[in-house]
Amino acid sequence: MKPLNIVFYASAKPREIVLAKALAEGCKRHGDKVEIRWTSDYGEDDQENDLKYAGPSSDTDVACSFGVKGKSLRIICDHLAVNKSTLLFDKGYTRQKGNDETGHTKYSRISVNAGDPSAYMMLIKRPGDRWRKTEVTPSEGRTESRNGPILICGSSAKYHAFHRLEDPTRWAQTLVSRLVKLTHHHIVYRPKPSSKLPSVTGASYSGSNNSIRDALHGCHVMITYGSGASLDAIVSGVPVITLGVGIALPVSETILENVKKPFWPDDALRSRWFSAVGYCQWTTEELRSGEAWSELKYEIIRQGKLS
Repeated sequence: MKPLNIVFYASAKPREIVLAKALAEGCKRHGDKVEIRWTSDYGEDDQENDLKYAGPSSDTDVACSFGVKGKSLRIICDHLAVNKSTLLFDKGYTRQKGNDETGHTKYSRISVNAGDPSAYMMLIKRPGDRWRKTEVTPSEGRTESRNGPILICGSSAKYHAFHRLEDPTRWAQTLVSRLVKLTHHHIVYRPKPSSKLPSVTGASYSGSNNSIRDALHGCHVMITYGSGASLDAIVSGVPVITLGVGIALPVSETILENVKKPFWPDDALRSRWFSAVGYCQWTTEELRSGEAWSELKYEIIRQGKLS
C-alpha cells in the first residue's frame, strides 16, 4: 500500500497545533505523511472568493479537523463527498485534565469518517486494558431510581449547527412538550454548562454550579441527542435515551416512547462497551508514538474510503 497523505486543518489554538504535530510524528513512524494547514485558509471568504484551499486536494487521503465548530463540518463533508477519509478530533470522553499548558484533556476522542465512532466501535471485541487506564470506576449495575427525575442533557449551539439540528433551546422545549404527554416524572433540563443557555418551560434547570455526576444522582433516565455526558450516565448506572448519535448509542434506548422502561445493557454488553470506549480516545503521547495511528489507519482501511 502506498504511503498516505494526511492533512490536518488546525486553528491557531495551541492544543490543535500540538495534536497535529503529534499525529505527524506518529504517522511518520508508519511511513505516512501529515501536512498541517490553517483552517482559516479553507473554503471561501465572505465575498465567496476561493481561499488558499478551496476544497479537498486531489492528493489528500485523509483530512483531519478539530471540534464541532467553525469550518469542521464543511471540511468533513467536503472530503467524504469525494471519497476521502476523515478524522474528527475533540476533547476526550473521560475528560481527565492533561498535563500540558494547552488546556486540552488528557485524551483526545478521534472518530473515523463520522462525528462519533458509534457505527464501528463495537465491531471488534476489545480488551479492557485501555479503559482501566482511565481509572474511571463504573457503578456495579443500574441504580434503582425508577421514580426519579428525567434529566435532559443538551448540547451547544455549535453542536446543533454541526448536526443540522434546530436551536438547542427550541429542541429542548419540544422534547419537554413530548415528555409531559408520555410520563409524570419530574423533568430537569441541563444545557451544556459552558453554553449559558436559558431554561425551558415545564422543566427544572440544572446549571453549571453542580457537576454532571450530581445532576445524575437519583435520575430515572438521561435523554440526549448525543452528548458525551451519556458516558457519565452509563458509568453512574443511569439508563440513556439517545435520540441521535453519540458514544453511548450501542448501550442506549433510542425510542422516546419507551421512557418509562428504557433499555439497560446487561453486564457483559456494558463491560464490552467500556472496553470499546478506551479505543476511541488517545493521549497525545500515543499519537506521537504511532500507537493511535496504527488503530486509526486500520479502521480507515477497513471502511474502504481510500481512493
